[in-house]
Amino acid sequence: MLLLGLDSEEFFQSDNLKSYLIDDLFECNLGLNEANYGAFLKDGKRVTYLKLSSFLDDEKERNLPIQDYNKRNVLNPGLFDEKNKADTNVVNEKDKDKSHVPIKKLLQPSDYLISIRVIIKGISMLHKFESLGKNDQLVCSNHFVHLKPRNFILSDIYMPYLHLLLDILVKQMNMDFKEIKGSSLTNSLKVDELRNFEINLHTNIEEQINVTKKYE
Repeated sequence: MLLLGLDSEEFFQSDNLKSYLIDDLFECNLGLNEANYGAFLKDGKRVTYLKLSSFLDDEKERNLPIQDYNKRNVLNPGLFDEKNKADTNVVNEKDKDKSHVPIKKLLQPSDYLISIRVIIKGISMLHKFESLGKNDQLVCSNHFVHLKPRNFILSDIYMPYLHLLLDILVKQMNMDFKEIKGSSLTNSLKVDELRNFEINLHTNIEEQINVTKKYE
């Protein structure tokens, strides 16, 4: 169990804190491997796989202050242009023998992705659906670990607060892993490692909202 060095920050100065493992709060799994799954749900709807290349990312902005951290990693609009949608209902020969994408793997606004290749990077899905069409279905590839909040926390936590906390966690992970493992972060994060990270949450929703507003 690894507890990141976050408790000394102002963010965590409260009497209403409770410790959780990532695995307590999220279903934590590697994204889907396209070699095993096709591009369709069982009902025939096409899905779009998100990869590292699916996001616009300015390398110069890696040291953004935490309140601006998720203003980058914007979805590449080219993923959903008319050219890419033209063959939406056509099943390729190579996909016919692959498994359908399970509907539970569809991304939701409450989900959070953490890339594990080259550099550890957190991507909140909170505002990624605002520019999409109603038929755009997203799943994440195995470039990412997919964090899906467990049902019990969906009504007990302010989701922007939880995603902000994950932003801070990812930023701290990069610093900690760099110190522990040196300058190379390639493949440095494993799913089982992530499940056992421990984080502290404010238990009061009003306090969660107030803390989040400080970072907006």
